[in-house]
Amino acid sequence: MTVQDLMRVTPRGELLDFFIPYRFDDVEDEDKPLLKERLSVWIQNLIDRPITARPDVLLAHISYVEEGRFAVSVVKQDELEKWQKDGMRVVAPELDDPPSAYPALPKIYGIIMSDWDDVLGLQVDMTNVSQYGMNRFVSEVLQEMSFHGFAEEDMVKERDELIARVDHLDAMTSEEREATCLPMEEVLRELAEEHGFEYHEDTPDEIEARKKTIVEDVRREYAERYRVMKMYVESRGDTSD
Repeated sequence: MTVQDLMRVTPRGELLDFFIPYRFDDVEDEDKPLLKERLSVWIQNLIDRPITARPDVLLAHISYVEEGRFAVSVVKQDELEKWQKDGMRVVAPELDDPPSAYPALPKIYGIIMSDWDDVLGLQVDMTNVSQYGMNRFVSEVLQEMSFHGFAEEDMVKERDELIARVDHLDAMTSEEREATCLPMEEVLRELAEEHGFEYHEDTPDEIEARKKTIVEDVRREYAERYRVMKMYVESRGDTSD
């Protein structure tokens, strides 16, 4: 089943009731009927697009490096198959294991700036979807797709501009970067002043404590991704001892 197939079979009314508060911070009751109508047309247009199914899979998981946020990520099928053949599915890592004890996991990829046809053609696994519910899964996909607006050309424009900025930075010499780019501390200080906050420079103890928190979150994230990928492989009936 593709992402587009999943959108097609998800009850539209229930999906919109879930998606609107998921995507928009505050919508007045009197504005909801028109918003529902427009979103329903947008979703139907996505469902009606001619697409080509892709082998790669879109898996849902909890992202602990993003403060426990629900997320969806692409995993390439050939990387999953290689991971399976290498036998990296034996024991799920515990949170207190050192990183060196973790099996090598396939990389994950975001969809926020992907072409919409590519997203719609990704595979989904209903075992994975059912863990979180169809409405939540599809709502997260729709939110990622519409992050830069509800017209694909807006996303493409933003992506092209970002690529151009990165290429421009890559082409700079170290002297040019030093002359034009601000240190992170200065950026944070300016942002604090702009929003009326007092800038606080972390003490060495605070920096060390934050590092420990980051390590803990990364380990929890890794364990969650391991669980989700292992469940997907097993749901396909491809496991081997």
